[in-house]
Amino acid sequence: MPGWLYEYGRALGSAILCCIACGLLGVALVPPALGVELVWRSYGLAWAAASLPFAFAVWGVGYSLLVIALKWLSWSRFKPGSYPFSSVTVVRWAAISYLALVANELFMRWVIGMPFINWWYAALGARIGRRVTINTFVLSDWDMITIDDDVFIGGRATVIGHLGEMNQLKLAPVHIGKRCTVGQESAVFPGVVMKDGAVVGANSVLPKFTEVGEGEIWGGVPARFIKKRGEDRPVSSAGQTP
Repeated sequence: MPGWLYEYGRALGSAILCCIACGLLGVALVPPALGVELVWRSYGLAWAAASLPFAFAVWGVGYSLLVIALKWLSWSRFKPGSYPFSSVTVVRWAAISYLALVANELFMRWVIGMPFINWWYAALGARIGRRVTINTFVLSDWDMITIDDDVFIGGRATVIGHLGEMNQLKLAPVHIGKRCTVGQESAVFPGVVMKDGAVVGANSVLPKFTEVGEGEIWGGVPARFIKKRGEDRPVSSAGQTP
């Protein structure tokens, strides 16, 4: 495909996607707008103003439900593999990811740490266990994500199941085991496996396809093994305590 045609195609696709997002936002806005108008007519301006936060919540729920419905109605459940950037799969992936990003930026940022964001990710395809706390809205590629019971994901952490290499989108599973902790502002990349009880410290980066052993504590950029949980001192690079 000629370069100019590819760029024009991207621009056109982006414009169409923005229009779809605006359309969904508009459709979701209708019920709360009608509700506020009804309150205004019935009880006056003061009560209508007081109802605006509830209308915002209804708007967010409505838009999110439309995105979830669009994902499943378009059969946009993705599997691990490599896909050319120009493929239909990548177009579908980019469209759903963008629409979900709008929901994250406008609405989901206000419910991080609450069960609602767990339900949101689960409805999009992530497998999330019980008693999981997610303090971030930077979690994508939900079909790739498995989070077991009693996991804590810190504020502004990133968990993604994709990367772009050699003009291809590569999707790989991410599995975070039971009782794991992902520290604040850390990043977990595609193909990562965290065994039960593993910890990744704050501001750390787990590179793609890294495996963190059971009960191990990792940290740094890129993250490296520090020690096992319960040990008093970290081990050296030679595998012995200093």
